[in-house]
Parts: sequence; structure tokens; C-alpha cells
Amino acid sequence: MNNKSTIILTNSTDTHAHILVPEIERLNGKVYRLDTDRLNTHFQITFYPEKGTFWLQTPVGNVESENISSIWIRRPYDFSFDVTNPKSKFIKQELMAVIRAFSLYLPEETLIIDNPDAVKLASNKLPQLKIATKFHLAIPDTITTNNPKMAKQFINKYKKNVIVKPMSIGTAEYGNKAFSVFTSKIDKSIDLSLVRNCPTLFQENIRKKSELRITIIGNRIFAVEFDTQKLAEAKIDWRQAGDKIATIPHKAVTLPDKLKNNLLALKNYYGLNFAAIDMAKTPENEYVFFELNPAGQFLWLEDVTGVPLAEEMGKFLLGKS
Repeated sequence: MNNKSTIILTNSTDTHAHILVPEIERLNGKVYRLDTDRLNTHFQITFYPEKGTFWLQTPVGNVESENISSIWIRRPYDFSFDVTNPKSKFIKQELMAVIRAFSLYLPEETLIIDNPDAVKLASNKLPQLKIATKFHLAIPDTITTNNPKMAKQFINKYKKNVIVKPMSIGTAEYGNKAFSVFTSKIDKSIDLSLVRNCPTLFQENIRKKSELRITIIGNRIFAVEFDTQKLAEAKIDWRQAGDKIATIPHKAVTLPDKLKNNLLALKNYYGLNFAAIDMAKTPENEYVFFELNPAGQFLWLEDVTGVPLAEEMGKFLLGKS
């Protein structure tokens, strides 16, 4: 393993990669970072289909695929192009094809976090909710429909205490910009006739005593609990609070064994090595599953609790965990 290397495939703005590169080096590992948005200025990569290998040239050195022991396909997708420009759109499509091919050109024993096909499948909340129930995880009452009448009946059932959320990654592109689409509570201004345009996911708005971000690295589970109801911007979707989420008291907690086993089973169902799971704890101390994020954030959890998540990820990539 001494002559083996780790690759982090990401983008230049990824703070997690900023932290993991020096962490892996501190653990005596060799790491190469590849930023997809700087491919044309800082990196060169060549694939050899007949050999089933590739050659990567980076500002800190070169590496062959046969010498890679692990790869973290972190967030190579956050690159911005003018999607209204046909040439830029085509380049983006070609780059995505390269990203999806990476894992096929690595030695069979290479640790991959995580296969892009598995990540894509795991990012869809509609099948995710069904599969969660398969592993005995409680979920909010949910309906997905493009029938305005069915949507109205569901909303009235909960006296308008209902949220609407995206089923996939929660971002939208317009021109050369990307926008986040957050979970929102239904209000009086909603025009339900619009659901005819696209099936829309509605859920009962769960009463929350607290929320949990549960980070799974390999088979190790790190759960952090925080009270989002103390911050107005975080009550429905804590991502809307931005950096202010760190002002809420966080604490590391231990989950019930049965719940941990069910969450591991869900992660393993998708063939993932990493998952960030969002759940709520109700006033009755029941756990409710919201979603699994196959490339979720975790650094702020370490910042506010001291739980060594970056070190654990570094060890896992180096086969030391």
C-alpha cells in the first residue's frame, strides 16, 4: 500500500477537499486532487481503453490508474457553464461521460466512494422513501402527484401543515448560474394547478424536537443532533440558514442499535461507502427519516462538535479505518 495513491475528484470550491488533502498527507498518504472545473488549465488526463487504464497529470505530480488504491468522487458536478450555449452544454455532457467512466478504469480492488451510478440512483427521493420503509424506517406521510385535486386533498388532510420538496438534487440551472431549491411550507399563495406540469412531492410537516445529521463512513456511524426550531431560517429546511446553522448547539449522540442497523442496511442497499442522512426526532422521541445524501456535507459537524470526521474519512480512504 505504500506506493498507492488516493484521488479526490471534485471542484475547485469544495471545502471538504481543502481539508481532506492535508489530512490524508498528515496520515502519511499520497493524495492527488482533480478539479473538473480546472481541467483545461491545471490537469491533463488520458484514457487507454485497450489497457483499461488512465494517466493523470496534476500540478503536484503524475499518477497512473494502476497505482490508485482509493478514489473519493466527492463533488465533480458543481461546475458552471452557460447551459444556453450549445458548445458549453456539449462540453459539459462530455465531461460528465468522463466522470462516469472513472471507476471502470481503476483496479478491481480500488475503494470507490462512490460509484456515480450508485450516487445517481440514491439521490432520487421518490424510490428512496419506499426503500427506507423496507428497512423499517419511519417516514413522513407523503404523496407525489401531478393531479391538483389529489394534492389539495392531501394538503387539507393536514390542515395546510404540509411541505413541498424536490425529488432529486435540489438545484436548478438558468443561464450560467445554479440555484438551490429548498424544502418549503405550503402557504395560501400556492397555485396547485401548476402541479399538472410536473409530479410534485408533498409531505406532512413533521413536528420536530430536534434534527439529526447522521454521517456514515464505511460501517461507522456518527450522529449529531441539533435543535433547528431555535432558528427561524432553519425550521423547515436548515440549509436555508447557511452558516448560521453552526450557531445552534450541536451534540454528538448515540443512536439505538436497531436504528443504526437499519440505516446501514439502507446505505448498503445502494452500494454506498458514504452517506449523510437527515432525520428528525419528534417530541415523542420517535425517529423519522427524511432523506439520504450520497455526497452530503459534514465539515460543519466537526467544527461545532469536534467529532473527527475528516480524520475518519482520511483513514477510510487509506485503508486504516
